[in-house]
Amino acid sequence: MRKELLLAVLLLFFLPACLQQQEKFVSPHCDEALDRAACYFRAVVFAFSQNRADQSACASTGGFWKACEAIYSRDLKNCYSLDGLAPDGNLNRDACFAGIGVLLRDQSICEKSAAGYWKDECYYDLAVLTQDRFLCAQSGRFYNECAKRFSQ
Repeated sequence: MRKELLLAVLLLFFLPACLQQQEKFVSPHCDEALDRAACYFRAVVFAFSQNRADQSACASTGGFWKACEAIYSRDLKNCYSLDGLAPDGNLNRDACFAGIGVLLRDQSICEKSAAGYWKDECYYDLAVLTQDRFLCAQSGRFYNECAKRFSQ
């Protein structure tokens, strides 16, 4: 019952905020390059980073569930074992590296992601989470959005 309630809370609060770009710590890039499953995946990773979700939240991340469960483990070894493509066309392991980089707040892990999108997203997310505007310089395609957050 508790897990179902938590999942309902995630669906009611995190997904709409992600899709509407209103929640400060949820990626604003959902309508730009990713589908709803990817957007929810990012919301779940952020919920993990804030200790607001458990592994059961991965069930609703669509094709990202393998990467989501590996991220929840917080163990990079689980990322290396991932293969195949995530729904966004990038490798599952790249999404996994980015997610663990965010969870552990470790920018060196962002560098392990070969895919430009996930590396850029990782740095953007870290900049927002840690309130470190200097990380915006490494957020690639999300630089303008990142810099805008710190100019307000």
